[in-house]
Amino acid sequence: MRNTCRTNICRCHHKAPPLRAIRSVEFNRELARKISDLELSGDATVDLVLTELLDHCEGQLFDAGGKPIDLAGDRPADVARWDGLFSEDQRRFVNRYKERAADGSFKNRLQERLVFAVTAMHFAMAIRDCRQSGQCIAA
Repeated sequence: MRNTCRTNICRCHHKAPPLRAIRSVEFNRELARKISDLELSGDATVDLVLTELLDHCEGQLFDAGGKPIDLAGDRPADVARWDGLFSEDQRRFVNRYKERAADGSFKNRLQERLVFAVTAMHFAMAIRDCRQSGQCIAA
């Protein structure tokens, strides 16, 4: 895949890792460390994720099963999924997620109910890296 990124927009297509990888301790340790290294608050981290996904991504995102993720969909199921992505409980999850990177306390596989939020964080970091480096990591 040819890199089609420019400074503010990523036009690359990104596919989520397999569900087994997303739920793995190693994947979550690495992603949490990467997010924690940004030194943002929980709210600022959520804002970064949403900004990367909604404002800086023009490519297609695919879930772990290979299905396209519709970021701008108006189907009730899509809207509910996004509305619940980073509620107050999820913002606490982001803070705890970052803490676990710092203290190394990831010991169990990620719960199924948190997969979509972690996948969104993964995509946001991939889009950010793609834009900043000018090199698509999805290639």
